[in-house]
Amino acid sequence: MSGLPNMSAALTAESLGLDSPAAIVQTDVLIIGAGLAGLSTALALPKSLNITVLSKAALEICSSHYAQGGIAASLDKEDSVADHIADTLIAGAGLCEANNTSRILSAGQQAVQWLCEQGVPFTQIPQEDNAEPVTKLQTELQTADLHLTKEGGHGCRRVAHADDATGRHIMEALTIKAQNAANITILPYHEALSLLTNSANPNKQCQGAQVFDHNNQRQLTFYSHAVVLASGGLGQLFKRASAPNVCVGDGVMMAWQAGCRLANLEFIQFHPTGLALDDSSF
Repeated sequence: MSGLPNMSAALTAESLGLDSPAAIVQTDVLIIGAGLAGLSTALALPKSLNITVLSKAALEICSSHYAQGGIAASLDKEDSVADHIADTLIAGAGLCEANNTSRILSAGQQAVQWLCEQGVPFTQIPQEDNAEPVTKLQTELQTADLHLTKEGGHGCRRVAHADDATGRHIMEALTIKAQNAANITILPYHEALSLLTNSANPNKQCQGAQVFDHNNQRQLTFYSHAVVLASGGLGQLFKRASAPNVCVGDGVMMAWQAGCRLANLEFIQFHPTGLALDDSSF
């Protein structure tokens, strides 16, 4: 912990100090990135914490919003986590860390159920008198109700989806939840520039971030007990990419500058649906 005082009051622009020309802002948890990772972290943390989520552009400008296909988890009664793990290790061609693969996939059903409870309108199994899958927004939806598809590498149907715009539906539901949470403040057009570390601590403990407020053209200093980097990828470092323009690897850069170890940087997904046309970036 950084030794900052407890900050338990509900966050507002005024209480954050954002009405000051050169504001110093204090919050319990600072989350850099407002995609699926950032918002799900904010919603999963205790409500006793004041949480600030930064988005360097509009909230819908993120890779999570554009994801289409769905989320793979062993949800069917004929499926098992062991089978899902086996399929994943085969598809990974020796590059998957087996323990991490097992831990992540074992939590798949719980993660999808949590998304149902947040109001994500997953497509459901069609009723007998209805030939087409239906989508409903209801927090009591159970994973057993979900329509599943099969994609490459999977031995059975295990991909839960919301029509063919799963990412958009998930992000809309989580954004509504986060905006209605009294302990969460989302700040669009606030771009993290660098992490603040305690130079007196041999572990260079992170204490916050320097942030640029694009709306008001000013720099802010955020101090927090904890910082979560959920800042997305780096596809736009390449001449052609289907990633949103905000994906430039700045989170990776900030982590490295703060002393974090970087690994597996070669694992970059290039979506196979791009069209190289003139100077188009995707």
